[in-house]
Formats: sequence, structure tokens, C-alpha cells
Amino acid sequence: MFHAWPGGMMVAERGPGLLGYLSAQVGVRGECLRTGVGVRVLFAVSSWGLGHATRSLPLIERLLAEKCRVTVISTERALAVLRQELADRCEFLDWPDIPKPLARSAPLFYAKFALSVPLLFRSILDEHRALKEL
Repeated sequence: MFHAWPGGMMVAERGPGLLGYLSAQVGVRGECLRTGVGVRVLFAVSSWGLGHATRSLPLIERLLAEKCRVTVISTERALAVLRQELADRCEFLDWPDIPKPLARSAPLFYAKFALSVPLLFRSILDEHRALKEL
């Protein structure tokens, strides 16, 4: 799903029908069909493993093929993989990910996750404020 931001920026989130939505909203020259303005896309990729980065590559490639200006936000190894694969075709921002509540056992994971929920919400609010400044 895309969320429109002022200034022609669209923020992509994972969801069903992302490529179909893109095709319906963006013309072949990377212009939004509703406004005719060039589309800037802010694409955030989680660094919780490389699966998020590798599954995002086809979506980002499609955006680039549609002549969109893509800014990728990620960190650590995920950002390194995306930089290597996409080279100079995108702008990249190293952005801290939300905390990872990892543990050695399931009960400990759930306890750690439950205790980290306030920190998670704080991280989301901080990200939202920082995105407004972009």
C-alpha cells in the first residue's frame, strides 16, 4: 500500500496488491496519474534478516522501471545488500530499525517482547516525527 505525502512523495508499505496499486497510480514516466507530478517513493526495509531486503528488491526495481525517484531507508546488512544491488539508482538513508527482542527460548522471547512494547511505540513515534522533516 502507498500513502501519499505532501510534495509528491509516496510511502510504500508491505501489503497485498502493491504492484497492482503502483500500476494504477503511476504512469510510464513516473508521474502520478492523478496529479501528473513526478513520484518520489520512500521505501523502508526492515533489517531483521536479509529476507526483507531480498523480497523488497523486485518492488524497488519496478518502481525504478516506472521512473520513480526512490529513497531506501534501512540499516546494517539489509542496507548493504540493497546498496550493492541497486547501486546509484536510488538514494539511501541509514536509519535505525526498531529494537529486536531476541531471546533463546519462546517464553523468554514473549516476556522480552511484552516488556519492549512501550519502547516499540516510542520508536514508531520518533520515526514519524523524523519522517516529517524529510
